[in-house]
Amino acid sequence: MTKKNVTILGASGSVGQSTLAVLDEHLDQFKLFAISAKNDIETIFNLCLKYHPEYAVIVTADRAIKLESDLAKAGCQTRVLAGKKSLEEVARDESVDI
Repeated sequence: MTKKNVTILGASGSVGQSTLAVLDEHLDQFKLFAISAKNDIETIFNLCLKYHPEYAVIVTADRAIKLESDLAKAGCQTRVLAGKKSLEEVARDESVDI
């Protein structure tokens, strides 16, 4: 079975964390394609190391630069994007199923 790609906007919030808990129980069916947060790069950093999403979006540009640097140092290849427009892009990406 082909895994469905999931994007979670607000992954560091309570709804995002609940969604990730459900995803954890069904990793055979779903792949985390993209995650986002306003500024919480610590949580997003840890999620990137755990799930290796294609994209991580941080709304605040300077925080996104810091996340990108931290992920590169950790050897994580998740692509970091910044800004509200990037949120729209990952949400509309043709690869996203959910």
